[in-house]
Amino acid sequence: SDTTVATAAGALLAAESRRRAANESGMIAGSDVPADLHRRLVWWVAAAVRDGLDDALKDAGEMVAMQGRGQSDQAITEAALRSLAAHDDAERPEAVAIRLAAAIDARRDELPALLVEALGDRRLTLFVAVLAHAIGIDAEQVRVIVLDPDGEQLWLALRAADLDRETIARIGLALADADPRRDIESFADALDSIASVAVDDARAAIAPLAMHREFRAALRALAGADRR
Repeated sequence: SDTTVATAAGALLAAESRRRAANESGMIAGSDVPADLHRRLVWWVAAAVRDGLDDALKDAGEMVAMQGRGQSDQAITEAALRSLAAHDDAERPEAVAIRLAAAIDARRDELPALLVEALGDRRLTLFVAVLAHAIGIDAEQVRVIVLDPDGEQLWLALRAADLDRETIARIGLALADADPRRDIESFADALDSIASVAVDDARAAIAPLAMHREFRAALRALAGADRR
């Protein structure tokens, strides 16, 4: 509802204001201190649970195992994210932006203007949250690909959100203005190719990103430990 969106928007403004005040005073806001150890433990446990389920699924047949693995990965990821959400401060700007994006729940025809406006207002946190909500990928993962100056995964994510050439161009230009590391000429040369990528192909290409990056890292580490 409009009231829910307005409340979430107000909360985001307040959270960003608190962060700016903390930065200007040279202090770190308590809610912005990352709980690194907790996060690593959560994803290590998730990886161990997944590894145990894999062993159980091996005897079920290839097709059943593939279906079961997809369902279990989703369930494990959701459980891990709930654990992290309970531990993390819910008033961090990133968390508030995610709630705002969910409250807005932009329709396909609303998404381009919303993303462009967020960048125009220098609200990268909101841009990330809205895009993450649109393509169903964790906001932290989306933030990583948005900040990557190479941009290859970002362009795929934008096509996965069914954004057109003009919108992608405006987003690319806005990001290039903010980050001199980005090669605007290469982006311009590649724009037609980017826009020509089919939405379904783009979604398939970024599908692996739907598994949380820390979950993937824990799985890789666990696999490495098993080989020793």
